[in-house]
Amino acid sequence: MEDEKVIKLEQRIRKLEMDVQSLKEQRLAEKESIKPKQEQRTEDTLHTTEYKQQIGKPRTTKPAKPFEIPKKTAMDPRKEPVDWENLIGRVWLPRIFIFILLLGVIWGFKVAVDAGILNETNRVITGFLAAILFLYIGEKQIKRDHHALGKVLVSGSVAILLLSTFAMHILYGMIPAGFAFFLNVLWVAMGIYLVHRHKSEAMGIMMTVFGYLIPFLVQGATDTNEIFLVIGYELLFYIALLIFAVRMQYKKLFYIAAVLLHFVFLTLSVSAFQYDSIVFVWMAVGMMLQHELIFGTLYFKKMNNRGTFPVLFTSFIATLLWTKGGFDAIDQDLYYLLYLVVATIRYGAVAYSSHLRKREELFPLSIVLATIGLSCIIFEGLNNQDMAFSMYLIVGLFATYIGYYFHVFAQRFIGLIIYFLTAFMVVADPLYDLWSWDLFNMLLLIGTLYAMHILLKPFVENHVQQILTGVLLAAHVLFLMKIPILYQAISLETLLWIGVIISLYILYQLVRTEINRYFHMAVVAVHVTIHLTFITKLIIALTVNQSVSIEVMSISIGWALYATGCLIAGFVYQKKSVRLLGIGLLFLTLVKLVFIDLAFLDLIVRAGLFMGIGVLGIVLSRLFYIKDTGTEKEE
Repeated sequence: MEDEKVIKLEQRIRKLEMDVQSLKEQRLAEKESIKPKQEQRTEDTLHTTEYKQQIGKPRTTKPAKPFEIPKKTAMDPRKEPVDWENLIGRVWLPRIFIFILLLGVIWGFKVAVDAGILNETNRVITGFLAAILFLYIGEKQIKRDHHALGKVLVSGSVAILLLSTFAMHILYGMIPAGFAFFLNVLWVAMGIYLVHRHKSEAMGIMMTVFGYLIPFLVQGATDTNEIFLVIGYELLFYIALLIFAVRMQYKKLFYIAAVLLHFVFLTLSVSAFQYDSIVFVWMAVGMMLQHELIFGTLYFKKMNNRGTFPVLFTSFIATLLWTKGGFDAIDQDLYYLLYLVVATIRYGAVAYSSHLRKREELFPLSIVLATIGLSCIIFEGLNNQDMAFSMYLIVGLFATYIGYYFHVFAQRFIGLIIYFLTAFMVVADPLYDLWSWDLFNMLLLIGTLYAMHILLKPFVENHVQQILTGVLLAAHVLFLMKIPILYQAISLETLLWIGVIISLYILYQLVRTEINRYFHMAVVAVHVTIHLTFITKLIIALTVNQSVSIEVMSISIGWALYATGCLIAGFVYQKKSVRLLGIGLLFLTLVKLVFIDLAFLDLIVRAGLFMGIGVLGIVLSRLFYIKDTGTEKEE
């Protein structure tokens, strides 16, 4: 009996296994039928692009799990609300009021000194005791997790130590310069150690401000030697901060330390006029030293953050201003020019090596600085303003080309600024004498615009190319406006007009297939206007000794012949647009004849002119009856 039950149970289990297997196969078959077919579908079955994309791209993202909390990412727009009470009360309140406290201490210190309570020795001792007290309280606050207040007090202790040492040497003469220098280095080293210990960039910035402000919180220097000491101290303080900022990779400290040194020297220069001019030279040398340190830091990749590279650009511009002013103060411009040459060659070499090594962060900046240096060399080295304009046009052209070739936006910007600012100066400069450098600059302007049009063609879009064409066209027109009036038919002025007309024809041939219809019409209109103006000026020069009637008749004849030439050219080259232009010019001549010339012509001249123009019109009309055997060319 038991065996039968076991056998039946086994049969049921096998049956259940078979049912489960069949269900699995059925489920798999249903999934296969749901999958999209990979064969190409027609537009009858797929009517929208969206539907095509949905079945063409398999879903790669996993479905969200139920009850799963999404993780926050760096791109998550949701931010925690700002705790203003904590930010202001714990962070900014102690930072602001430490300055207030220091000012109060200094003024109270001065009151005690004026009252005779504190002699020189007691003042110095009080300063060192206050520094120790600030340091002790600050460390205690940091241990109690009051980091903002504690770090401000620690920074204040270093500032008081530096202030006390400076007063002990400069104001009271209690210690020699060598010992004062040693103590200042010691306090700065201690401050850097404390910033490093507490890993606080904000604390380092506060120490920077305190250190730079020291010479201005006490009595200033009284002679040239002492202001030299101030300059040396500020430089050494900056070097210490730079080393620390590089080691800790503090970007903000790197910026602020560099910028504040310029402000400190600028403030010193206001009072330096009462001293020897050599003071300005030493400040300029200090700025040169700072720039070289910044360059070395970035070139040798001591700062990993690419955002620090713009400070090199600002530093170079400011250093050029400092060196120019410093060496001008002692009438030694040659040293400034020498520095310019060395810096320009250096940045040119760095640009070349950076391009070979594919240092994308350094190449654009160095090539821009080399361009600026070269421009300053031209400005400084050439006493002739017109010669300087010529060099700036060439420099601006190649600077712009380099910017487009290497895809450096800043270089393009600098190049275009140099070029078009110089172009404006060249155009605005009046042309008093044709045999002068002003004429050469106008011709060079047109030539460099042609070069820019050709060189930039592979790198710019069609609308930019049309803008360059318009600028080149405007340059020709402005050049013609500067040419004096034609007094003789055979003269330099006439040759210049003919040269400009030929140049415009070359320009038209270069761009006629690239410009749109309306711009093409504008270009043709400018050409025709210039041609008619030249014909008018030339005829006036030829008929200068004749009566007004002869002059006006000659101009009308000249215009009519020009219109005839356009019509004949249209038939010869089988271009309908040129023939229509000739017809329009012929009617323009007729309008001029009726509304302008009649008031100036004698009766006999009027009769002869009208008969001549009438015969010419009839003869030209017969040309339209001639059948063209060739293929009509349209533009």
